Formats: sequence, structure tokens, C-alpha cells
Amino acid sequence: MKTLGVRKIQYNEGKRQYQSKLKEEKFKSWQKYCSTEESNPWNAIYKTASGKSTSTTCLTTLQQPYGTFTLDTENTTKHMLDYFVPKDSETNDSAVHKQFREQIKEPVDTRR
Repeated sequence: MKTLGVRKIQYNEGKRQYQSKLKEEKFKSWQKYCSTEESNPWNAIYKTASGKSTSTTCLTTLQQPYGTFTLDTENTTKHMLDYFVPKDSETNDSAVHKQFREQIKEPVDTRR
């Protein structure tokens, strides 16, 4: 069994290697980012900070309950409506729902 001192040395060596590799990869990532921007790498940062960034996310597909995916925007919208908006069926109404349905049939007197 290894002693505590040997384990600490191994830990510190592993931590040093990890931090070194992390620093190297961060530098590479920044270098790549700076070289791909058209002329000035700060343009994207200024646009983001000023709120002028125009990229939007468009949800086009969702995973359905059985693991399949929706195929297009229309299918995705239908799936979202079916999931988030319950079917309104009088046959499944509780007593409270039935009472509410009766109340909304009467006009509301707003003159009081």
C-alpha cells in the first residue's frame, strides 16, 4: 500500500499536468477564435455586449415520448400544443369544472 506522501506527490503531479493542459487548450481556443473572426476579434464581443447580436435559436425538433423525433416545425408545434395544452372534454370534468362551466354561461354584471 502506498504511503500518504507518495499519493500526495502523485496528486500534485496530476494536478499540475491538468492545469498545464487546461491553460494550453484555453490558449489554443482563444487563438482559433481570434484567427476566424473577419478582421477584428473584438467585433463579436462588442456586438454581444451592446445587445446587437442577431443570432436567434429556432426550435425545429423535439424528442417525443417513444423516443422518436418530430420531423419539421409544424410537427414540433403540434407536439408542443398536444403536450402543454390539455384537451377540453366535458366528459372528464370534476364537480368544480362543471360548476365553473355553468358560471361562465351567465353574463357577468360589471356595473356593481
